[in-house]
Amino acid sequence: MPTDKTPLTLDPTHELWEQQPRESDANYRRFESYLKMRDRKVRTLAAELGGSTAYLQQLAYRLHWHDRAKAYDVDQRRQEAETLEAARRSHAK
Repeated sequence: MPTDKTPLTLDPTHELWEQQPRESDANYRRFESYLKMRDRKVRTLAAELGGSTAYLQQLAYRLHWHDRAKAYDVDQRRQEAETLEAARRSHAK
């Protein structure tokens, strides 16, 4: 993970919400906590984790939390739609 404030380049061989090759385990756990939040706010996460809001905002920017969470949400909706469609087909038989 770069020590400067340069955003991490995301690896195209990984899903956006998966841990990225240069993302530390600790930072990925922070992202997972953010991802699981109903109302995703870095300030709220900082309070929950007992950390600095400014540090987590910087981390969220560098590690593309917003874009990664958005991609995760889209994938979750796709999976839900596929499950509903499979159930509908099953009941139609």
